[in-house]
This record gives sequence, C-alpha cells and structure tokens, in this order.
Amino acid sequence: MKTIIIESIPFEDKFANTFYDLNVAWLANYFYVAPFDENVLSNPKDHIIKTGGFIFSAVINLEVVGTFAFVNQKSFVEFSKMAVSPR
Repeated sequence: MKTIIIESIPFEDKFANTFYDLNVAWLANYFYVAPFDENVLSNPKDHIIKTGGFIFSAVINLEVVGTFAFVNQKSFVEFSKMAVSPR
C-alpha cells in the first residue's frame, strides 16, 4: 500500500490563487458564487486573516489539493471555505 502524506500548511501568498480557484469552482458547481463570496475569496488576507482567522492548504507533493479556513465571527469561529480539487 502506498502512503500519501498530506501536509496542512498555513496561508501563504503563493497559494492565494488556488484558494480562490478551488472555492469558486466548488461554489459554481454546487451552489453559486455570491458577491460576498467573491469579495472574501478575492481578498482572503483582509477578510479572514486580518480579522483573526486562519487559512490552511492541504498539500500533496507540493500541489494544493484542498483548502479550508477558520473565520473569526467574534463570538465563535466558523469552519468555512472548504474545497478540494476534483482530481
């Protein structure tokens, strides 16, 4: 059996486009991309990280295969922006 190692890496600017692309693809396929989502996904540092949240990328062999975020909602933390590569 082949072992696959998945790393969970905190947000880096180089992953911003993948964070956007994976989430928009998921939303467009299963729901719709609301203006609010477009704004948050286009500016994740401003809307998630600078407000006390965290973004993580799931990486296999240097390729981002998934993403998720913890969004600070002041009185609770929301598990949000979860998406995985369809591959």
